Amino acid sequence: MKLKFKGKVLFANGAPATGVTVRVFDSDADHNQDDDLTLSPGLTDDQGRFALTYNPARFIDMVSLDTSSTASQPFDTTGPRLPDLTDLYLPYLRFDYPFRNQPRQHQAWLMPFQKEFHLPEYPTLRFSAAQHGFRFPNRFAGYFIPFSTPVKFAPKKVPPSYGLCGGMSSAALDFKLAGREIPATADIPRGGSRLQRYLFRRQMDSMGALGSTILKVAQWTTLPDETALGLKRLTFDEFTRIRPRLEDQNPVVLGLIYVHASSASELIQVIFNNHQVLAHAIEQRTPLDYTIHVYDPNYPQREDVSLLIRQVPVIAAGSGEPPKGLQVVQMIGAQGKPVRGFFAMPYTYIEPPKKL
Repeated sequence: MKLKFKGKVLFANGAPATGVTVRVFDSDADHNQDDDLTLSPGLTDDQGRFALTYNPARFIDMVSLDTSSTASQPFDTTGPRLPDLTDLYLPYLRFDYPFRNQPRQHQAWLMPFQKEFHLPEYPTLRFSAAQHGFRFPNRFAGYFIPFSTPVKFAPKKVPPSYGLCGGMSSAALDFKLAGREIPATADIPRGGSRLQRYLFRRQMDSMGALGSTILKVAQWTTLPDETALGLKRLTFDEFTRIRPRLEDQNPVVLGLIYVHASSASELIQVIFNNHQVLAHAIEQRTPLDYTIHVYDPNYPQREDVSLLIRQVPVIAAGSGEPPKGLQVVQMIGAQGKPVRGFFAMPYTYIEPPKKL
């Protein structure tokens, strides 16, 4: 029996994984070697796509009957070989690929209707804000109210322009992962244009399912800076998770919390004063100090925008060693702007439209 299987292999952040060899195996008991069902292996192309053929009938193991008690065969105890009816069919895909000049291997169960598979690693990218960021500023005419935000604004209170910082940060990474040049225009896209609709879509994606990220931004905006559950401590925990990705040159979309709100009415007024940027590189200056280089859509083509972070103790109730926190300042050239905290925003690769 010969079956064909097609699929797609992506890195953990959704970027296509090229040059991955894909085979089909059947998982056996610990004392048996897994059966290779592959007839012709797949090899992923520049979009991560592969096609292979395999024979599922090859999963059945053979067993020998014990004939040691048979008088007619006093010296040969190896009986006839028959299919092992207890052998279960448990197919999985095995991915073999090089990563940072080292061989890697990953497995995933072969499930009905699943055609997309993710490797645990992120691809290494060298991102330049001047080269790979959009050439126009984050300032769009008209006004934009996310449909995922259950708040009604009076038109007279809505500003005459809006930002798509999350959409621009995600889209810039989309173009880099796709290996395509960013649109060359320095003009702000007009409402309804292809580029504006694409950035708007990516902005909505950055808000998470059912506006979950907006809820997190709202929560962080209302939290204090200090205490064991304050923004300094929470940002330190986020940085601990983000740092390895940045050290591996894997850009991360960050949500920056600039403002504080002490009531629901104040939160409605200030929540959209927070911001999103694309962090793409990190430097350690001292054991407690780091610089995170970012592409900020508010400052197009500028390489001198960064986050200066310092590990500091958090003022918290109780005895013992105080919790660790982070003090953050965004640098735009030589000017600094305090940042109360930051966290990683949701990001999944989307191939940019062909015509923009």
